[in-house]
Amino acid sequence: MRFLQADEARVGVSVLYAGEDDASHVLDPEFVQAGCLLRHRHPGVIRAIYGPGVNHCIVQFIGLEDEPISTMFGFDHLEDGRYPGLLAPTEAEWERALGSGWWSISRCP
Repeated sequence: MRFLQADEARVGVSVLYAGEDDASHVLDPEFVQAGCLLRHRHPGVIRAIYGPGVNHCIVQFIGLEDEPISTMFGFDHLEDGRYPGLLAPTEAEWERALGSGWWSISRCP
């Protein structure tokens, strides 16, 4: 799997989260307690891009649509054009991610 590049970033593009599991931008305590937080390779779709320059991407992550990670916090690319927080999945990797985490079952609030 490879990092998303700045020239690939546009609204509607499917991405996977490249960071460590993170609850810092999930404010609903019921979600956090249930383990419904941003996970490594969590699927999402780019919903907004602010630029020019760093091309700050806002990603709506599946199951976390109303949480700050999907509405207020975003991802910037580095000087080499790489988004260190986002992966560009193949179609097979995307399908695998959709069915592999808490977001594919209904155990979260």
